[in-house]
Amino acid sequence: MTVRFAVLAHDDAEMLRLLCLKLQPFSVWVHLDKSVPMGRYIASANGPMPSNVVFVSRRYSVNWGGFSVVRAMNSCASAAIQHAEPDDYVVFLSGRCYPIRPVTELAELLSKSAGQQFVRAYRLDWQTSSWHVDRYARRHWFDLPFPRGTRKIVKRLTRYTVKKFTTWPPPRPTSLKVVAGSQWMALTAECARDALSALETTEYAVFRNAFAPDEMAIQTFVYNSKWASCVSSGGPEALPGEDISSLPNFHYLRPALEGLATEGDFYAAKLSGAFFLRKLDSSSPVLEIIDASLKSSTADEKGGSSSM
Repeated sequence: MTVRFAVLAHDDAEMLRLLCLKLQPFSVWVHLDKSVPMGRYIASANGPMPSNVVFVSRRYSVNWGGFSVVRAMNSCASAAIQHAEPDDYVVFLSGRCYPIRPVTELAELLSKSAGQQFVRAYRLDWQTSSWHVDRYARRHWFDLPFPRGTRKIVKRLTRYTVKKFTTWPPPRPTSLKVVAGSQWMALTAECARDALSALETTEYAVFRNAFAPDEMAIQTFVYNSKWASCVSSGGPEALPGEDISSLPNFHYLRPALEGLATEGDFYAAKLSGAFFLRKLDSSSPVLEIIDASLKSSTADEKGGSSSM
């Protein structure tokens, strides 16, 4: 068993470089947003990308909240597991994530997990607010095409207008028991292959104009397939907080994820036992604190090993 990382990136090449250095010795497959020039992006880092990084060739222009995010996940995950063994794991990250525990500890945990799928989620139709079901039952238009350079406010108003004028169709029916959870999951290669194939079928077309399908599509496949019995949490959970940040897998997730992670977030993440923290950028002073903590953890591990 080995760990393979599938990373979505769109900015801050130096942050991606630092992340991938920390993920060594494991390989990392990166989907870089198609709207970002590859050569210019790589050149903007403070040093060469480490040898464990592979940039995938199948790239999409990614829109927040749109199915384009799922297509980007599909692209880098498909490349990551192309030659994988069935029990290898693919772990999804963003280019703004950073490990707060040695990545070898994550690999050790996964090697002992006996094929569990780390994808916590809640049933949308269990919620009292209709908004949860409307996320997939209504059309949200996040992938509407716009000319390059269109201002964000224009995009937002256009999507809002189109959504209002297309509310007349009835909610889209589906026989799937739809769930939602963090997109930062860990799946075995065998499960991931099945999920990525299912996303292209008519049954899963319900997510192609949904609101943030990256939090629903793959998760729903897992919970509606033979893999449901392998979910680490045992099944759908109650939503304990206001959003999916209350159902993390290996990340510490702040509610709504507004702004960059702070020093306080790091210490809260350490107490939670999480493996990763987000969001960070390459200029954040929190990185130095994390690196010092990781160095201390590594030294403690070596000291413990030498004393045995």
